[in-house]
Formats: sequence, C-alpha cells, structure tokens
Amino acid sequence: RAAPAWRGGAARCAGTASTAMPAREGSLSRAMGLGLGFATGATLAGALSFLLEFPEPLEIMWEECLTNPKAHEAFGENLSKSLFWDGSVTEHQASATMWVSGSKAKGSLFGRLIRNADGTWKPVLIVARVGEELVSLREERFV
Repeated sequence: RAAPAWRGGAARCAGTASTAMPAREGSLSRAMGLGLGFATGATLAGALSFLLEFPEPLEIMWEECLTNPKAHEAFGENLSKSLFWDGSVTEHQASATMWVSGSKAKGSLFGRLIRNADGTWKPVLIVARVGEELVSLREERFV
C-alpha cells in the first residue's frame, strides 16, 4: 500500500524525487531546546554564584574566626568554612550562620552586623557554637 501523498510517499513510490517541504519542526524544536538550555544554564550559574558568594558581613565573621584565639580553642587549628551559609543580608543589617570545622571540632559561627552611615559593617555579635557550647567571639554592648 502506498503512503499518503501528503507524506511524500506517492512520489517515492513512483521512483521520483520527493517534492514535499522539508520539516521545519525539527529545526524549531532544536533551536527552542538550545535556547532553553542556555537559559537554564545561565539561571543555574547565577543561582550557584549567589549560593557560593560570601557577602562582606560573612567575610568579616570569618576573619574574626580566623584571628580570635577563642575560636582556635573551640575548633582547633586548620579552620575551614563550608561553601554554604544561611541567613539574611540586607542593605542595613546582616544576620547569618556559617559552618566551620577545625582539627578539634565542627560547629557553626553566628553573627549579627549592622552597616554604619559611612557604609562599613560593624559586628554586634559573633558567636561560635561547638556542640552545646557557645563561645562569644565578639559582642558589642549598647548603653
């Protein structure tokens, strides 16, 4: 049985070249897939960059952890931070937790910072937590 003419089957059966139009759907779907792939890749790259980026307040917390002897007593030497952090950083304040490990223990570092009028960040509270123990690394008292 011959294929319907709309599929170009009749021309093929007769042994002549097909006069059917080439399918554009494949090209269109490939282009859409490529565009969707680029968009997805860009979105994932942006999300990964956002997740792995350490805002300035967290860098200040990390610097305090590296330089404070109390942190070295709690975590040990060879301190390292996790790639991820949790919390909130806005234009005027930051409240964040990052995970830290050392040669002696693993734990977290919690900090609250405020931004001064000149744009610099001021730590209000930085606390290391190892197990159930809380170690105050920096605390500003407002009177």
